[in-house]
Amino acid sequence: MGVDIKLNFDELLRPYRKGGTESNPIERTLNTICNALVYKNRIPVHIVGAILLEVFVELANGLEFKGDGSYGSSGSELFQEIRNRCIKMATNRNQQEVIDSILSENTCLRTYCSKRTKKLEKLTRWKRFSRSILKPRGIWRI
Repeated sequence: MGVDIKLNFDELLRPYRKGGTESNPIERTLNTICNALVYKNRIPVHIVGAILLEVFVELANGLEFKGDGSYGSSGSELFQEIRNRCIKMATNRNQQEVIDSILSENTCLRTYCSKRTKKLEKLTRWKRFSRSILKPRGIWRI
């Protein structure tokens, strides 16, 4: 069961269209936002699409960007929010892909980590501390 939401992107973007400066104005559209994120910031298209949908649903539900009152600041704040969310999502996705590839390619590391974790769980608290912290640094020999 999904929620039926009809979004009019042009209407939601209307208060944030002003961009640039007063002497050199630009019109901010969905196309210019997508192009800037994909080509200038090098964020994958599927991430940009997901974040745009997420932000526009929030705009439809009442989220507002005020800005600092200068020309085009509210639109700039909207763009920065979209860009920051895209970067965060791309970074998290890349980190997870790297971890998955390391663990899938290096089964020895995975088995070592799981065996070591099981061994450490069986030990008392003091032995766990001494083996994981003190022994590798050569402070004590236990």
